[in-house]
Amino acid sequence: GLGVRVSSDDLAEFRIHRVTVRTYLGKTGSGEIKYADPVTVEGWLSIKRHLVRDANAQQVLSESSFTALDGTTAATFAPLSLVTHSQSKQADGTWADVTGAKERQVITVQESTGGDLITGLDRVKVWLQ
Repeated sequence: GLGVRVSSDDLAEFRIHRVTVRTYLGKTGSGEIKYADPVTVEGWLSIKRHLVRDANAQQVLSESSFTALDGTTAATFAPLSLVTHSQSKQADGTWADVTGAKERQVITVQESTGGDLITGLDRVKVWLQ
């Protein structure tokens, strides 16, 4: 290979959304759903419907998707995790809070590595309800 990689710094202008993620941890013995403390992840959110397969291989409708860079792992967005669009980058580079954003549940996630390709880019794509 060429040994040239695109770094996430090269794509900073594409990190235009921030989401808050509460990673699904499972259920307690009494059936209580447990989530990790919220974390903020930068990337880009796309509001577009897609048919995707959930963890049970059932075809479901995704209302939006989120793509994260910077070493974010698929485990952060485990299926059933909760994601909220919290901020958007303004033209002047500052961040503005999003009001009225819905909390959405993760349907499925795909982790891709770019390897040594010139367009190589490690990323996580998340499909949301």
